[in-house]
Amino acid sequence: MIITPLLVSKSNGDARTEIIKMYCAGDLHNNQTLFISNFISAMQIISTEMQTSNFATTVVGFGPDTNYVLTQCYGDLSSQDCILCYAQIRSYDVKKLAKILNDSNLHFKYSTIYKATRYWHESNKLGQGGFGTVYKGVLADGREIAVKRLFFNYKFKAIDFYNEVNIISSLEHKNLVRLLGCNCSQPESILIYEYMPNKSLDFFIFDEIKGKEIGWEKRVEIIIGVAEGLVYLHNNTEHRIIHRDIKAPNILLDLRLRPKIADFGLARSFQDDISHISTGIVGTLGYVAPEYLAHGQLTEKADVYSFGILILEVVTGMESNRSKTTEYSDSLLSTAWKHFKQGTVEEIFDPNLMMHVYPNINFKKDAIKVVHVALLCTQEAPSLRPSMSAALKMLEKDEDPLPAPSNPPFINETTMELNITQRSMDNCDDDDSIQLL
Repeated sequence: MIITPLLVSKSNGDARTEIIKMYCAGDLHNNQTLFISNFISAMQIISTEMQTSNFATTVVGFGPDTNYVLTQCYGDLSSQDCILCYAQIRSYDVKKLAKILNDSNLHFKYSTIYKATRYWHESNKLGQGGFGTVYKGVLADGREIAVKRLFFNYKFKAIDFYNEVNIISSLEHKNLVRLLGCNCSQPESILIYEYMPNKSLDFFIFDEIKGKEIGWEKRVEIIIGVAEGLVYLHNNTEHRIIHRDIKAPNILLDLRLRPKIADFGLARSFQDDISHISTGIVGTLGYVAPEYLAHGQLTEKADVYSFGILILEVVTGMESNRSKTTEYSDSLLSTAWKHFKQGTVEEIFDPNLMMHVYPNINFKKDAIKVVHVALLCTQEAPSLRPSMSAALKMLEKDEDPLPAPSNPPFINETTMELNITQRSMDNCDDDDSIQLL
């Protein structure tokens, strides 16, 4: 597609645009999801270049899904006017993406969601997180849905919002919560997910009563299910994704207490040939990998670290960031490491597992192995942490002996200063890093 803008004379005041020619090739794209992803990537590249130059070109993608973009401003415009002009042209992108979502049934009418939640009735409120409030809804056909009402309106970042919805809705795995659609045409932005009746994992493992409902075998199933979901995200052939906020509240449970990873509001896709540093740190304290928190370097190993913390919570029934609400004590990770080195891991098993009352040699052996895997996932050096595929194999097989874990990074929770050696950063492969957009 080629769009030619016409600018009025600078004597007439601020820069204005008028589309005087639009040309679209007759060939259809091959893969809609990939085409849109390439389209957004191309626009982001051009946007960055236009901030320093009045001329920019880029080519993103291969074959029929390739996007070719050329942008040029007249020399009599200031840099600011040039950027404003380009921003006005990009409004066409939003309309195109909205149409694609409509055609694929991903776009929900605001009135439909408003009625489904009984007009945002308080009794339908399921919970609230850092990015929005979640409500239960029932559509006219009887389907139950979970509706996330975001605190921030993405109307003016609609391209990024629609692109993320398009990518995430294409992901299909038994351990991922399915995104059904969205709406950002009103004063607020909305995401619609499948409904999970048993809430989230933290509702069970951190509760003295509910925790007894999930025995050791079920907890192992949950750990392996989360691992399988992350393997799918990291190894997906079309869109490899780093979740960035793996934690117990983001692991939802279905009727049979099977785990489903939720809340992709922070997730971003990455590719092998991209190497960047994050410009903004997001995630949850206690789960965020130290190299990401300290230096902004993000790889899939950040998810591996968070997964290791999650494992420790499932085994112990203790919250990783519990020191925020209680008097200062050692972190969960440092506590687990201390007991592992002393050979007393069984002392930190969740009392709700009743292993001290009904000892089971096989369960105890499995639990110690699971803690071992967790410590491998939370090693200080990212390069020493296993991939999610390797971690999953460790959890599923008993034949091969596990390597000894190296020291995890310890956090001084009083000063919130990270004790990270330069070695950990030297061992972090730049080829795996991405930039958060």
